Parts: sequence; structure tokens; C-alpha cells
Amino acid sequence: MRRPLLLALAATALLAPATPAHAIVGGGPPTRAYPAMAAMEQEGRFICGGSLVRPTWILTAAHCVDDGSRVTPAADLAFVLGTADRTDLRTGERIPARRVIRHESYGTPVGASNDVALVELERAPRGAPIRVVQPGQESRWSAGTTATVIGWGSASFQAPATNPNLQQVEVPIQSDRTCNATYQNTFGYDPATMLCAGNGLGGRDSCQGDSGGPLMVEDGGAPLLVGVVSFGLGCGFPTQYGVYARIGAPDLAAWIVRNAGPDPSAVPTAPAPAPSPAPASPTLAAERVLGLRRANRSRTGALRLSLAVRLPVTDLRITVRRVRGGAATTIATARRSRATRSFTAAVALPRATRPGPLRVTVRARDLTGRVVGFTRTLRTRG
Repeated sequence: MRRPLLLALAATALLAPATPAHAIVGGGPPTRAYPAMAAMEQEGRFICGGSLVRPTWILTAAHCVDDGSRVTPAADLAFVLGTADRTDLRTGERIPARRVIRHESYGTPVGASNDVALVELERAPRGAPIRVVQPGQESRWSAGTTATVIGWGSASFQAPATNPNLQQVEVPIQSDRTCNATYQNTFGYDPATMLCAGNGLGGRDSCQGDSGGPLMVEDGGAPLLVGVVSFGLGCGFPTQYGVYARIGAPDLAAWIVRNAGPDPSAVPTAPAPAPSPAPASPTLAAERVLGLRRANRSRTGALRLSLAVRLPVTDLRITVRRVRGGAATTIATARRSRATRSFTAAVALPRATRPGPLRVTVRARDLTGRVVGFTRTLRTRG
């Protein structure tokens, strides 16, 4: 599961392989239950961690399902959930995989960019999914925030065995500047898809066997998933930090929603305050997510709306009203449960609709639960 990359450590002249399959260093037994934590097995052998993020979907690292020239077949994979001892199936349950989706841009632009994969299970486990951070919640995982990483990996670098009992350790999230300075001359750091965390003094980190597992922060008394264990230089080395897939980044968040569906437990988040004294217009902020490119009438009389969808939205509703004498009367509606990309909506209008002003309102909810959309008055010519 590890890419055979070697780096010379200047201080010790030791050749240390990069460790995409990480494990817990300097931690101890978990202080709470983690029902969404999953142990990934390939042909019966433990290889990685993962997190239940939807009732039947596991989020893990792309390199955990990378067999070099191919994606690991689903038939080779199974997951153990519901137990801190991954070998105890009296309390836990083992569920086979049905489908594997590795991020199509894994490894671009740098070696571990977009290091995420989704694995669909044959059935839903007993435990509930973990809440996943959404775009707009950056304050939850800003630099300096204490995060928790858990896994069944080794307790030290190059240790021969993983741990059957779940372990956890707390690590502070670092700034992109610190992360880039650490990895810019080695593996590369991609702030669009990565974040890093760790104690600069060393001794507390993830390590071999923890890849794919969760990096979490406390949010309202419950864990919130903000990262996926990806790689690092050694384990718990001074001045080195563990790197995690940045799942709160818009592109990665959209990829998860596009493949596994929206997070039903997502909590609406208040928009961040505007950086300037003048408050940002709610309409403009909303239209950065959902906007109108153009509108026209088709030959059949339907109203065609070309909608720009810049981030995934759910529960999209279109209302068309006839404006006459200052009054607006609803004449047509349309609805779409989810939209992950721009599209053209055709709204059927009554046959008797004559040329004249139409007021079109489009509303939806973004990944944070916030209502987005716009209202436009259109003048149609039939």
C-alpha cells in the first residue's frame, strides 16, 4: 500500500520511505466510541482505515485502493465496523464491498493530491455515519485547532506489526505555510487538497496502517471529519507533520457529494463575515453558488433556463410567475432533487402564456444547508 519513495534525512543520513499507510504514534486507547470507524481488509488482511460517511459508503485514501496499474477490485475488499478491536466480530461486523471509486485526479498535480476514495458496502452497518465538514466551515479546522486521529496502525516508524486495538492521538492542525515549507522540496504540498497536522517536537503522529482513517475535530460535542490520513515523512519525527486529504475543500467536498450523495446530517452554517466594513450582498453571495446564464423560450413554448451550478446543491426549485399590473401569479414550477454541475432546465408553461414579463425564482440548498439562488424578471417574446 505504500509508494516506494525514499528521502535522505539530513540530520541522520537515514533513508526513510514516505509512509502513505500511516499508524498512531504517542497515543492511547480511544476516549469515546467511534461507530463510524472502519478497518479495511484486502483478501482478509488488514491494510487501512476508513470512515462511514453515508449509510453504505466508506471514505478512505485513494492509495489504499491503488494496486499500481489498477484500482483494487471490490470483490477483494471488506470492512470491519462497530468494534475497537478489529479482530472481535462478536461486537463488530464484517461487510463486503460492492463498488470502489478512486478519485479520478489522484496524484495530480503532485504525488498525493486528491488522495481520497469511496467504497460502497453491500449493506448498511449498524452504526451511524460520521458528520463530514462542509465548505464554509473552515473555522472548524483552522491552524492551531486540536484534532484527533485514530487508527489501528503501528506505534512507531517501520514497526513490523499493526495494532488490533484502536488507538487515538491529538495533534494540532498546522498552517498551509508550515506544511508547504515542510514538503515543498520532497513530496510536494497541495493546499487545494491537503492539510497537515502534528506536534513539531515529534512523538505524536499517525503511521503505517492508519492510512484512510479519520482526522477529526470536536464540534458541538461530536466528532466532525475534516481529513483523511494520507502520507508523511516517517512517523512522529521532529519538524515533520502528517498530511491529510483536505475534505473541506470545495472540490473534494463536491466529489464526495457527487458520488455518495449529500450528507443528510449536514448542519447549516452561518456565512463568514465580510472582510470589508460593507456587508456582502446575500443575493450576490448566493449567486456565486447558483446563477442564471441565459433564458429563452423553446419552439414548444417551454421556458429554457441555463443554470450555472458552481457547487453541489440539493432540493432545487424553480417558480415562474406572470407579472401583470404589479401583481405576480404563479404559472409553473419545477423541481430537481440534486444538481452537481451546470445544466439547462426546461419549464413547461401553460399554452395560453402570452409574451410579457415573467418573474423566475430559483432556490436550492448548498452543502452547508444555506438557501442559495436568485430572482430574475425576464421579458419573453413568445
